Amino acid sequence: MSPFKTLLIAASFAFATLAIQTPYAEAQGSTIITVDQNRVLRESAGGQDIQRKLQAIGQTIQSEIQSEQAALETEGRALEGRLANKSEEAIRADTALVSQMQSFQRKQQAFVQKRQIRQQELVQTEQNALTEFNTALTPVLEQVLAERGADVMMARSSLIAVNPSLDATDLVITKINSAKPSVTVSRVRLPAQPAAGGQ
Repeated sequence: MSPFKTLLIAASFAFATLAIQTPYAEAQGSTIITVDQNRVLRESAGGQDIQRKLQAIGQTIQSEIQSEQAALETEGRALEGRLANKSEEAIRADTALVSQMQSFQRKQQAFVQKRQIRQQELVQTEQNALTEFNTALTPVLEQVLAERGADVMMARSSLIAVNPSLDATDLVITKINSAKPSVTVSRVRLPAQPAAGGQ
């Protein structure tokens, strides 16, 4: 299920924002280093830990959704069989069939809502984990900035080209591996929303 792709690195990695992400115009005349934030998340022990745990949670959620979806598909096929070769008038006259159709429609609506909630849970779970990771990353970035004697640290993704000697990504990864080798990834549980009009 495509909404459960485990880690949307480019979209969701909120690279720690210090005064180190400075527009290029302000950085002229300063000593600059760069960091590839996608590599930090992708290659660091903590980032990989997030990915593994999110993948496991995503698979659990997908299993929950798939089992319910399969049951709905089975019920839908049975309902189609009952509707086959019946005119609209005959369907309307069959109160039991109308009731079954209405019940199935309510189940479909509830399933769509549940799937959306599960997607939101996974997104919030990811955001919480990344917040914890970024909290640990901020002092690491400050240390690297000081150790490299730089005034400005810029995200590699914001630059078209850069001298490799300015890249401090490896040092950041080494330090964050020591500071945060694992990250808490607890599945967020959101309350179910009441169905419109009740059940």
